[in-house]
Amino acid sequence: AGGIVYSAAATKSGVAALALRSGSHGQEFVLERWTGPAHRPRPADALAPVNSIAGIFMSADGRFVAGVPSTPSRRQTTLRIWSAATGRLLRSVPRFPEPTGGEPVFSPDDSLIAMALIPSAPSGPPAGGPGAQPPAFLQPVGFFDLRTGKTKTLGSTICGAGWRGYSFSGNEKLLATGDFCGRVEVWNIATGHRVGRPFTIGGELAGIAFAPDGRRIAVAGWNGVVTIADAHTGRVVAQLTGDTSGVHNVAYSPDGRYLTSVSLDHTARIYDARTLRLLRVWEDPDPLDNVGFSPDSRQLYTEDTANVVRVWD
Repeated sequence: AGGIVYSAAATKSGVAALALRSGSHGQEFVLERWTGPAHRPRPADALAPVNSIAGIFMSADGRFVAGVPSTPSRRQTTLRIWSAATGRLLRSVPRFPEPTGGEPVFSPDDSLIAMALIPSAPSGPPAGGPGAQPPAFLQPVGFFDLRTGKTKTLGSTICGAGWRGYSFSGNEKLLATGDFCGRVEVWNIATGHRVGRPFTIGGELAGIAFAPDGRRIAVAGWNGVVTIADAHTGRVVAQLTGDTSGVHNVAYSPDGRYLTSVSLDHTARIYDARTLRLLRVWEDPDPLDNVGFSPDSRQLYTEDTANVVRVWD
């Protein structure tokens, strides 16, 4: 990719990636594309200099790239949305809340953006008298509705490293959120209420993925474990322990047949999503960062720390 790959997505026309590399005006984010059956590279489109961006991310379907400019106030800014197919700026959304924590995530229909919000300072003196610890910062999480321009806060965490993972169910009725300390919660988007009970994965959280039917959640942990839980109850169904190092991300195939994990141990592991039986292990020359399936579920795309995107049958 010619630079540090931030995210990549499979599209009907090929692969799109968001990368950070040196440009004519210093470090900048660029959009790279590889199209057709041979994945031929296309010229990169410069999007924005790195020192002006507070957050930048792609939609899972590869249609859009969104950038959030940084502001001195760290409260509200203007979201910019580019076409991943053409690199053209499509829309500017004013009064967008500046994100924190893990990169924001689009909903499947690209109408909602899940994100962690800038926390408010704790109010009031510490309870317990002199020498007591100050109250912890509560770091909120929620989503921004691109149709209404409104932000909805769902909950908060006291985990010092904040929120790190977000995933929408396929029908967009539920949103799973996870903080770096390993606590996962599921929310009803319409009501804002929690669904089931929260659960913890026993390690630091790296990523979350909803199964296409919305019944299960897979959670990647830096302790090398993939935790599978019932999305509606919070009951942990299984823990997959085949990886020998931290698991950076997990993904379900669009047809619901497969679950894959990618790890710092240089492997991508493919499981039967229903039985959780290990089907295949692919080895990469470098630790793996990200993973995704093609829309027809017949190809797997992996991204490694050497900034190489590989396509697997």
